Amino acid sequence: TLSNFTATGKVYTATFTPTAGSIANGTVSVASQVFSDAQGNINADGAEANNTVTMTVDTQRPTIAISANKNQLGPNETATVTFSLSEASSDFTESDINVTGGTLSNFQGSGKTYTATFTPVLGSLANGEISVASEKFSDTAGNFNFDGADPDNTVTFAYDNTPPTIAITSDKTKLKAGDTASITFTLSESSTDFVQSDINVTGGTLSGFTGSGQVYTATFTPTAGTAGNGTVSVASAKFSDAAGNFNADGSEANNSVSMSSDTVVPTIAITSNKTSLKSGDTASLTFQLSKASSDFALGDITVNGGTLSNFSGSGTLYTATFTPIAGFSGNATVNVASSAFSDAAGNFNADGSETNNTVTMTTDTTLPTVAISASKTSLKAGDTSTITFTLSEASTDFTSGDVSVTGGTLSNFTGSGKDYTATFTPTAGTITFRKIS
Repeated sequence: TLSNFTATGKVYTATFTPTAGSIANGTVSVASQVFSDAQGNINADGAEANNTVTMTVDTQRPTIAISANKNQLGPNETATVTFSLSEASSDFTESDINVTGGTLSNFQGSGKTYTATFTPVLGSLANGEISVASEKFSDTAGNFNFDGADPDNTVTFAYDNTPPTIAITSDKTKLKAGDTASITFTLSESSTDFVQSDINVTGGTLSGFTGSGQVYTATFTPTAGTAGNGTVSVASAKFSDAAGNFNADGSEANNSVSMSSDTVVPTIAITSNKTSLKSGDTASLTFQLSKASSDFALGDITVNGGTLSNFSGSGTLYTATFTPIAGFSGNATVNVASSAFSDAAGNFNADGSETNNTVTMTTDTTLPTVAISASKTSLKAGDTSTITFTLSEASTDFTSGDVSVTGGTLSNFTGSGKDYTATFTPTAGTITFRKIS
């Protein structure tokens, strides 16, 4: 279009403005028969070359279209980005490009085509974006690009390269024999490939593993007969999220749970300073516990054939005095059954199948007696009587000196065990016998 048309005598001027977005030549011409001079002559310009001016016009602004070989990015993935210009440019550079959520590298190209590599920021969940604003580069005519309203001057990447983590908790921190703990595994992101084999266990076993998504549970059973810490942990690179990121838990404190475990049950060994007891004897008993106990008491002890007294002790060592029952003959026993006392961890003793949790003492507190009979109860001068001594229990120390004799004398004393005999020869008077003890 022409504007600002002015005249001074024979010279006229105007401003030519090319049509926006055009690459066609612009022309300005004056045809014949369009104006006249002062005498009324009409112009004649049809065959002349100078009544037309032609201008090369390029008012078409370049644009850019951005594309990527992939718009969904997982862990350690990159995308190749292509920049397609509508017109060749010699001043399009990497600095003309806006990048969020990552970085560009390997920028190269010329003319109308350029490429670069997009690498997302590690650990980001936000979308990445690459765009080129207007007025960033120009074509050979010097027109700067115009892309503000174009949808294809921006490319967006959806990606997740944040590795999931895991937190492990236990409903118990201390375990004794027979105890179990419920273990909960809480993942920061859902996973479909977290399985029991991903879990490291020491000092026990896991069972009842179940769960899905972000929450899983299992039961921890400590190893029987051990004392120490049981641990449950999950190392890095064991499971993945939906984007394919493997967990990263190596330096975290909550990907492991530790439980103080003591499943060693206490036992007891009982000894006596005597194995045989008679009337009037006592035995000193020692109770040696394999682990210290604060609840071992006299009432935990079973006694047959006697009584206990002077019970004392603490920790792993206790003593008592055993006194057999008067008139008892046989084996006296002192024992402690299983589940009678406990250790500091709460484990009750297990002694049912052991031999040293019982002490046996051969006991005889029945006093022997003697029955005396005579073959003759009436004697005259010259007579003798055979006297028989029958003991209630065998004796090795019954002698004629144990017999009291009046009114005569004893001779021919013989016998063993429970049966003894002697000959009584009377003198003037009567005979009496004393008891034998």
